[in-house]
Amino acid sequence: MYMRNIILHTSVSIPDVEKQVRRVLGQINPDLPVIDIFPFAQQVQRHLDQQQMIAQLMSIFGLLALTLANVGLYGVTSYGIERRTSEIGIRIALGADRARVLGMVMRAVALQSGLGLIIGTPLTVAAGHLLANKLDGVNTFNWAVFAIAMLGLALSALIAGFLPARRAANIEPMKALRAE
Repeated sequence: MYMRNIILHTSVSIPDVEKQVRRVLGQINPDLPVIDIFPFAQQVQRHLDQQQMIAQLMSIFGLLALTLANVGLYGVTSYGIERRTSEIGIRIALGADRARVLGMVMRAVALQSGLGLIIGTPLTVAAGHLLANKLDGVNTFNWAVFAIAMLGLALSALIAGFLPARRAANIEPMKALRAE
C-alpha cells in the first residue's frame, strides 16, 4: 500500500492545512509518512524543470552528433583530396580554374550529403510514426521542423566540405606533381 501523491483542493494556505493533513493521515495509518506538502503549481514546475533538462540534454547530444558527422565528412573529403592531389594538380596545370576544382569537390560533398538525406528521410519518418504511437501529444510529422532540420544538415555538410574543397582549389600544380 503506497500512495505517491494526494491532491487536496483548499482555499487556505499550505501552512494552515499541513498540520491538519498530517493529523488526519496519522489517524488513518500511523505508519504512513507525509514527506512534503506543497502547492500544485510547484509540483507542475518540478515536472517541467525535469522535462526541460531532458530537452536540453537531447539538444546537446544532437549537436554532438552533428559535430561528429561533420568531422567525419571533413575527414573523408580531406582524405579523398589527398589521394587525388596529383589528378587535381594535372587538371589545374591543364587549365582548370580554381572555381571548377572547387565545384568538382563540392559536387562530391553534395552527392554524399544528398544520399545521406535520401536514406535518412524515410528512417526519420518511420521513427516519428513509432514515437507518435508511444508518446501522447507527439505529431507523426511536422513539415516545418523537418524542412529546417534537413536544411541545417545540408548546410552544415556543405560547410564541412568547403574547407577541403578550398584547399584542393589552391593546390599548386608543380608541388602536386612533385609529391607523386
